[in-house]
Amino acid sequence: MLIISMLAVNFYMVKYYSFILILGITFSGVGQIAIGTQLPDAMLDVTVANSMTPSNTDGILIPRIENLPTTDPTINQDGMLIYLTQDDGNREKGFYYWIEDYNQWVPFFQEWSKNVNANGEDLIESRQANNGIYFKDENRLLGIGNDDPEETFEMRHEQVDNNIQIRSTGSLTQASLLYYTRLGTPATPAFLDPNNVVSDEDENIGYLTGKVFSGFNKSGDIVNVRFEVEDTHSVNNFPTRIVFSTAKQGNLSDGNNRSLVIDKDGNVGVGPDPDNTVAPKHFEPEERLDVNGDLSIKDLGNGFVPVYATSNGTLYDGPRIIAAGKLNGSGGVINSKAYNINTSVRNSTGNYTITINFAKPNYIINLATSNCSTCVIYYEYVDSATFNVLINDIITGNPVNNQFMFSVIDFN
Repeated sequence: MLIISMLAVNFYMVKYYSFILILGITFSGVGQIAIGTQLPDAMLDVTVANSMTPSNTDGILIPRIENLPTTDPTINQDGMLIYLTQDDGNREKGFYYWIEDYNQWVPFFQEWSKNVNANGEDLIESRQANNGIYFKDENRLLGIGNDDPEETFEMRHEQVDNNIQIRSTGSLTQASLLYYTRLGTPATPAFLDPNNVVSDEDENIGYLTGKVFSGFNKSGDIVNVRFEVEDTHSVNNFPTRIVFSTAKQGNLSDGNNRSLVIDKDGNVGVGPDPDNTVAPKHFEPEERLDVNGDLSIKDLGNGFVPVYATSNGTLYDGPRIIAAGKLNGSGGVINSKAYNINTSVRNSTGNYTITINFAKPNYIINLATSNCSTCVIYYEYVDSATFNVLINDIITGNPVNNQFMFSVIDFN
């Protein structure tokens, strides 16, 4: 090993060379440089005099700059290290090194760095994730694949799979999606209370919702499943319900169309609330299955004829009589023999108009006259709730007034 105890390191060209000799630098015969030791273990080995009690100057000062260069380095400086002595725009004070492949200065030992998005909003971005994870500073919004998240957590992967998978292994580690909701403050939490809320939304424990493009931007909620508080909570008392909502044809959002609810007693309600202008805006079931509207059950019974239910809960299979009556020659009801008749009038001789209480487009009508062997009776369809009855005498060919009976059969 060749040891040189003095080395000229700086020179100035004037009329002669002036050398400043520095002590304590050692060159080895294999191109190693040692400072503070005569036995370097690397190409550059800097050793302090006492590692147990180092002085406040034992260290290496990397080139210090106040601002990053306005001209980017090149491939020849790939890996070059500097120390930024102050914040420079979105660059925080600290060590940086140049990566030519990225064409940028990268913070040294700094996974997260400050930046701004296209809207000029401050954010913190991940370096190792290739700038794919962002925290928007203003409201602590987290975006994956999106530097301008609108929700607390937003993931955007254009043209690729956007599924979220929760995986677990073992009987005691089931995968779960957990909602933990409470009133009050973090320091003083309070029970949820649907009777003490600012709006209908405040009774939510949590919900899953769907939105789509509205033609202009993001729509409102068009379908969702809500987990809601049903009654006031207290110690060991947490009544809840699940509400399913969908958007009707022509609606911009699910609105008040809460179409199915499972309440705290396990009762299931199907259909909208008759009065959805007041909370709770959903149909509240009173039975194990409570349907607000007509119910059709297919393939029950003989397997060929559908079974239906009326609005009052009566089950029937196949066609059914939805209206009937016995009228006199003037069109009046005889002895209160009328079922679901709204109006009945005689327009002229042998010509009557009958309107039933509700519209059924697929009906047929049975007709019969009383005590008239020469009468012929038939009907004319007017609309889904109205028909005309005509009576003629087959001998004279003229219309006649006569008592008659009818029944309206619905084939659904």
